[in-house]
Amino acid sequence: MSTNHIRTVITEGVNATDLPRLQALIAICQQHDQIHFPVNVAETPGTALLYYETDTLLGFAYLLGEHNPELLGAVHPHYRRQGIGRSLLQTAQTWCRTRQQESLLVVGLDTIPAGTAFAKAVGGELSFSEYHMVLSNTDSQSSPFLNEEGLSLRLATHNEASEISHLSSTAFGDDPAEIEPWITREILRSNRRFFFIELHGTPIGTISVVGEGEGSIDITTFGILPAYRQRGYGRKVLQHTVAMLQAEGWSQIALDVETDNTNALFLYQSCGFHQQQAYHYFKILL
Repeated sequence: MSTNHIRTVITEGVNATDLPRLQALIAICQQHDQIHFPVNVAETPGTALLYYETDTLLGFAYLLGEHNPELLGAVHPHYRRQGIGRSLLQTAQTWCRTRQQESLLVVGLDTIPAGTAFAKAVGGELSFSEYHMVLSNTDSQSSPFLNEEGLSLRLATHNEASEISHLSSTAFGDDPAEIEPWITREILRSNRRFFFIELHGTPIGTISVVGEGEGSIDITTFGILPAYRQRGYGRKVLQHTVAMLQAEGWSQIALDVETDNTNALFLYQSCGFHQQQAYHYFKILL
């Protein structure tokens, strides 16, 4: 590959000129590797690193998150093993260091061994893994009567981002200082909804949904406070949420779960979700 006219473009989000080129490259990689790229770059806020030769996009990386960001990316199948991936990673590392980040999570898919091998080769250590799960049964499900047990879902407003952040960080054990800026930003997105899970009017957890385009929607940020677990509330809320989304006309409903979270994994499988692929997160210290 010629080194003439090589340039790497760094943008917050993806502009109207770069977006169709990026979507075309993702489609080529998905077809070649038989994978589902986990981020809708047209909808999900992030920092895009685009590797061009003249006007041809050969590779990209996408940075997500403000604290210890996640890095996803791909290189055109015809241009792999030519240093493009390493060049994008080095650019991402420099970008993170200028923002005083301590580490970077490189995301690899289990269906692409070369990707996980690359993450290890550049010094990444496996931090955790997640399953991407998709609802198997597309037939409409009946919604349980939440109110019979005093359960209800209440849509959060953007003024309640702090309350959602507190519930979420308590349910998941996350640092509130890291989760609140993300929720404050996400709650403003038109394709994202956060709900309070309430028991007799008292918030006991959160659940969120985010549209990913083309009839697909993800369930995220689903957590019940520890004092209210093992009572069947999570199952009823999940079934209710699935029935709500099906009634809205979503054709694919998905969620992610850490592979070692056996309780949540059992719940999702028993509610009709199956594992589509696994993501492995490799930490690189900066």
